[in-house]
Amino acid sequence: MTPDPPSPPPSPALYITAGLAQFCGLMVVRYQISDPGFVYFLMALTAFGLGVAYHLRQRGVSPRIVPIGALVGGIFFLLALGSGTFLSHLFPSQSFVGTELSVIIALAATASVSNFLAVSDDAVVFTTVWVVAIIGLSGAVDLNRELILFFFLFLLLFAFLLIHQNYLAQARGARSTADVPMRSLQIQGVTALVAWFTVGVAGVLLAIPLRALGKGISLRQVVNQLQLPPSALMDGRQSSTGGNQLTFDNRTEFRVGLGPTGDDQTEILTVRSPRPHYWWGRAYVTYGAQGWTNPDIPPPPSIDPDDDTVQPMTYRLSPRNRVKSAKFTAETHLFKPAAPLSGPIYHAAEPVQVRGMFEQLWYRPDGTLTGSRGASGSYEVDSEICDADPQMLNTSSENYPAAIRNRYLWSGEVNLQLASLVTEATKNAHGPYEKAEALREFVQNRCTYSLSARAVPAGQDPASFFLLDSREGYCDLFATATTVLCRLAGLPARVVTGFNSGAVDPTDPQLYHLKNSNRHAWTEVYFSGYGWVPFDATVASATPAQAPPPTEPLRKLSWSDRLLALLPGTLLTLGSLGILYVALSEALRRTQLQKTALHTVAPQQRQIDRAYRSALSLARRAAVPREAPMTSQEHVVAVQEKLGSEVAMALTPLAQLSDRALFAPQVPTNAELQAAESHLARFRAALKDSKKKSNASPP
Repeated sequence: MTPDPPSPPPSPALYITAGLAQFCGLMVVRYQISDPGFVYFLMALTAFGLGVAYHLRQRGVSPRIVPIGALVGGIFFLLALGSGTFLSHLFPSQSFVGTELSVIIALAATASVSNFLAVSDDAVVFTTVWVVAIIGLSGAVDLNRELILFFFLFLLLFAFLLIHQNYLAQARGARSTADVPMRSLQIQGVTALVAWFTVGVAGVLLAIPLRALGKGISLRQVVNQLQLPPSALMDGRQSSTGGNQLTFDNRTEFRVGLGPTGDDQTEILTVRSPRPHYWWGRAYVTYGAQGWTNPDIPPPPSIDPDDDTVQPMTYRLSPRNRVKSAKFTAETHLFKPAAPLSGPIYHAAEPVQVRGMFEQLWYRPDGTLTGSRGASGSYEVDSEICDADPQMLNTSSENYPAAIRNRYLWSGEVNLQLASLVTEATKNAHGPYEKAEALREFVQNRCTYSLSARAVPAGQDPASFFLLDSREGYCDLFATATTVLCRLAGLPARVVTGFNSGAVDPTDPQLYHLKNSNRHAWTEVYFSGYGWVPFDATVASATPAQAPPPTEPLRKLSWSDRLLALLPGTLLTLGSLGILYVALSEALRRTQLQKTALHTVAPQQRQIDRAYRSALSLARRAAVPREAPMTSQEHVVAVQEKLGSEVAMALTPLAQLSDRALFAPQVPTNAELQAAESHLARFRAALKDSKKKSNASPP
């Protein structure tokens, strides 16, 4: 087998630029997921991996490890895609909620691990391929301003990488050194800047119109999507993450289409329940240009407790607007607010009894509950859950009560474009349930869920804009569009706000944690004899009257969890220090080269030096080490005094040959290389003879 050719010394500029380019891709992922710590951990791992590869290359590691490492990286990528592998608990919960996002997170993790294989110029440049894939998939999932910013920065770094790699290939082919003068780096940087500007302008002129054609929307709409309208800043409520947040608990109105939002992880309350549900808060009746409102009706009379001597007080309710004609399951749900309640009293389905410390309690005509301000502490709600299956709902009567028809069916002018969508979606549906499910699936498949969707322009109908123009939004627009289409199809429907099922407690499978990020809006359709049934276009089809599966269980923090929480910041600091160390050590190496004018060590020089060091190791075992201040000749003298002239004479030619190989301007010949091996063999034999004579001599 022929030996590997000598690996040229690495270029620090190549490794640092590749690391920064990968940071751009990871920052794109940062804006796709809710767990920034995971991305910071990958950034630290990237810096550490490139630092390890840099030092391995300095030590002359063979590039043959790259194909083997690529196979391992491919296996790692496949494991990262699976939700049942040992890697699952390391990834954020969003890894397994969508195909595109799962691939993006798996690509980011695999790219960070693969940096340990960057032991050649080609392997370093190849690391940017991962970034191209990450940015491309992220743009398909959610095109936002942060993605465009980091994409343009990545283009600049990528242009420099290609130019610098080409320069290194030419320089190493022409001479034995790969050192790049600072003036040359400046020229390469300017060239990369010009290339970046040209490619960036071309990309903007081509990519945005192509995206507009692919989405079936206008160029102006795509450009507007990247802007945050002033109306979004005024109409929304700022979340802890800096985005707008819907007001879900306003009694009179629910404004929709406010533009980009963020997730607030503040916990609001916990619920003890035998199974997951949607938790009702408010319901809305009238649809308008800004969203939903409730009719201006006087508040219902408050409900007096059954017995004011019983603590807590019990309030009995009569379910509204339905007749019992099917099976209902009674469930009791215990709510524990994190702060004193005011406004909606959350519950599941049709409440029939409430127990709690309320100053007053109102049971609204729409079936929702309101507590007086100042109410606090935990409370219990007994609810009747409809267990009707789809077939039972589909055969229910469409002769709705007058109160339902007047409030929840479409009234006013009909939008012909939306009416045509209803016809298209329900052409194969028969019966109320099939129609409602067909419309839910139609909205789900037609539109894309995105927290960075732009705001509905002032004066435009939110449902029309969402279904016909943008096709991007979050729960408010999905619920609005589904409700409007159901009403146009002759199905009584309303928008309800509250919470989705929440996250299961790790120690108690019947305890659910509800955060601000679990606030939700969905559609409910009325079925005669059964009441209101949820239809949520933001999730896959679920059993009627049930919420979707709960989100990933919360994990109770242990001491190991707390240590792991410190790991991303620690590794990021170590990775940054590693990059700084590489840069400073390279600057020091260049300074030493300029001062001493040393030549690059050739492979023959290293082999002769290796033979000499083997001889020094043998001498050290014989109790004659070469001390730091000794020259090679002084060490030979010490060997002669300790081990005799024959051993010293065997070491002398090898020491002289080593000095010539390291300090002479000429590269050693193959004959000198063979001579070094012969001198080492004679020195080893002389040591053995000296040891035998020493053992044979009388004491």
